[in-house]
Amino acid sequence: MKSLRVTLSVLGVLLSGSSLAQQSALPVSNQSSLPAAAVSQEDSPAQQRIAAARQQLKADAKKVQAYNELTLALLRRARETADPSYLSEANDALEQGLKLDSEDFQLQKTQVALMLSRHEFAQARDRAKALNRRTPDDVMTYGFIAEADIGLGNYPEAETNDEFASQ
Repeated sequence: MKSLRVTLSVLGVLLSGSSLAQQSALPVSNQSSLPAAAVSQEDSPAQQRIAAARQQLKADAKKVQAYNELTLALLRRARETADPSYLSEANDALEQGLKLDSEDFQLQKTQVALMLSRHEFAQARDRAKALNRRTPDDVMTYGFIAEADIGLGNYPEAETNDEFASQ
């Protein structure tokens, strides 16, 4: 039971910044160079990231990383507000990024985060396992697998991830 608590604690820490941990934030110096209308001090961090990502896309609409950052920021905003319309916007941004590079690992991880946000746990688990096989040392994919297992009620699997211990 103690290991379950430890696992859940670690998962909580990972997921509190979870998919957000993979975001590469604009350095503060870059944010200050954005127009005042794009980033406001009254805006939440998610709103600031949304504005920054949209500004990047305005400058270069073929920048895959900007679509990833926009999607992650929209997911964060959905959590902040509990407004599901942000999930739809996130999906649109993700699809645009995947059209540019369907093999981008960061976009694929963000796709799993979106599935988890939509409570599509079985699909998210399958996708996260495939990503884990592709890059076994990526810690975030383990977190996604555990979160999906928790969502599916597979608590022993979430705690141990035995099938990956032998890799």
